[in-house]
Amino acid sequence: MPTPYSEDLRLRVVNAIESGQSTRAVSAIFQVSSSFVSNLHQCWKQTGHIHPKQIGGYRRAFLEPYEDAIKAQLSDHASMT
Repeated sequence: MPTPYSEDLRLRVVNAIESGQSTRAVSAIFQVSSSFVSNLHQCWKQTGHIHPKQIGGYRRAFLEPYEDAIKAQLSDHASMT
């Protein structure tokens, strides 16, 4: 599973962009993709923070709406499993 870049690196990238360096130059200096630099700078300008977005999250069970019906059938016919 991928891990987000550290906030220290993110802060250094934003500072380099804000000092006037180009996206490609900053991506070469810090060995990250130019799209990461561009997206991070856009996020910085729009929200004012550099925190990484959440990776993954809660996924509802596909059969959750049918849980009661399934349990009722299993209680009537225990050999179904």
